[in-house]
Amino acid sequence: MRVIHYVRVSTDEQGRTGYSVREQLHTLKAYSEAQGDDVVEEIADEGYSGASPERPGLFRVMELAESGEVDIVRAVKRDRFFRSRLYRLLTERDLEEFGVKMEALNDTGHRIGDGVTDDFAEWEREEITRRTLSGKLQKAREGKIIAGRLPVYGFGYTPDRNYYEVDEAKMVAVRRIFSLIASGVSVTGTARQVDEEGFPPPQGTRWQRPTIREIIFDDSYLPHSHEEMAALVSPDVLACLDDRPHGVWYYNRREVVKTRKGKKVRKKPKSEWVAVPVPDAGVPRETVESARRAIENNEKFTSAGRREWELSRGIIRCGECGCALVALTSHYDYTKKDGTKVKYLRPYYRCATYRRLGREGCPMHRNLHAANTEEMVWKAVRSAVLSPVRLRKALKARRARSDTRRDGRRLEAILARLSELRGRREGLIDLALDGPLSKAELSERLVPLDAQIKGLEDEAKTLRREEEELRDAEEDEQTMLRRLEASLPSDLDALTSPERREFYRRLGLTVLANRDKSLTLRWFVDVELEVIRCQEKGMSTK
Repeated sequence: MRVIHYVRVSTDEQGRTGYSVREQLHTLKAYSEAQGDDVVEEIADEGYSGASPERPGLFRVMELAESGEVDIVRAVKRDRFFRSRLYRLLTERDLEEFGVKMEALNDTGHRIGDGVTDDFAEWEREEITRRTLSGKLQKAREGKIIAGRLPVYGFGYTPDRNYYEVDEAKMVAVRRIFSLIASGVSVTGTARQVDEEGFPPPQGTRWQRPTIREIIFDDSYLPHSHEEMAALVSPDVLACLDDRPHGVWYYNRREVVKTRKGKKVRKKPKSEWVAVPVPDAGVPRETVESARRAIENNEKFTSAGRREWELSRGIIRCGECGCALVALTSHYDYTKKDGTKVKYLRPYYRCATYRRLGREGCPMHRNLHAANTEEMVWKAVRSAVLSPVRLRKALKARRARSDTRRDGRRLEAILARLSELRGRREGLIDLALDGPLSKAELSERLVPLDAQIKGLEDEAKTLRREEEELRDAEEDEQTMLRRLEASLPSDLDALTSPERREFYRRLGLTVLANRDKSLTLRWFVDVELEVIRCQEKGMSTK
């Protein structure tokens, strides 16, 4: 048989030492030689969790399966493939379509036995995760830092990695940033200034505006008095602090939640944050508060030259790098024949990546005249929404694409697995009633089984809710289209610039500025609406 050897280790540390990988490969080689199998490839996923299907090794397995080059994917243990019963079922089904079998050396050869092994692996992962998170939370409540890959900029870890200490070489840059912002320098100007002065950024080669904002609003640099710390930390932690000011680093601020499209990071309520004291950064409190006041009302779509930007806030984007175009204004001085001087403002859009990094970052060097661009985009959109045929066509295309995003197979697999687990639970109860199974053994087996059933029920509930939200969104869009048709054309002509921007948002409009002097307009779910080309004497639609 043509065989792939698949190995996985779950932490970066195991991946670096390589011991576990070597041990697994040695065992697999010995077994395949005894069976007389032909090893096609050895694939290792080092540092990946068994709960995630997003692994490069699994993608490679699927590529080989699709090409017909393999018959068996073999691992040492079943949990090396997955610690999620659901993902294993889906992957097995996908591989079976290409005639490929998943095999582990600890397979029992019996469906129920293999199912129990998978259930235990999933339950074990959940218990490890729960204990790990609980331990980190308790550690933070004791006033200790939860060490990550990098500390907060300007700080370093103590040798035991439980506390922060000030890194003076980097903290100088932090103090300089606060000083510049508090003195009235813009965020962009500050980033440029600290770059020119040679301060190393946290990552990359240049300081970024989001990094500057994060530093300004990070409480790690805000000095807190002893009385303020008393309201944030426990009495035991407070007793270990002296009377000097301290910054505050917060743990448990975010959580990773699963959605239909994958995972996303969600901010937790501040009441759940755990405050951990850190050394004073050496920035005066007045400077911190002044810097925060200076930029707290900054918005990406602020008016420059007292005009409204209709395509700001990410509606118009670069067709080369996908970055949003920024709104800028140039000032020109013109002298008339009579000697009077007049100042003109020329608003335009430009790629943010090109503005920051030049041609090395993005080849889109063209500036877009704001007034001309906004006028032509509005004409194209207005023409489209005045046509009922084009509206219905766009809605139909959107619905077709939404239907392709619905993962009905996933919900079907969850429901099938729930039915199987519930049947197994009833079987265990029947065994206990008949006598072969004691109450203690029944309780021990039901705990992981009930936890898995509850997890699948929650996931199925989430999928159903997302289906309902999707249907509600489609109904809302139909209502919106009916309202648009009823309000045209007089209401459209009366829209102001901010109202046009909101109108574009409701239509899901995206404008891509291309290097060939064209604009691609898309609406709803990336349904192409129009292509606008810039000719020598103005703009025209195609």
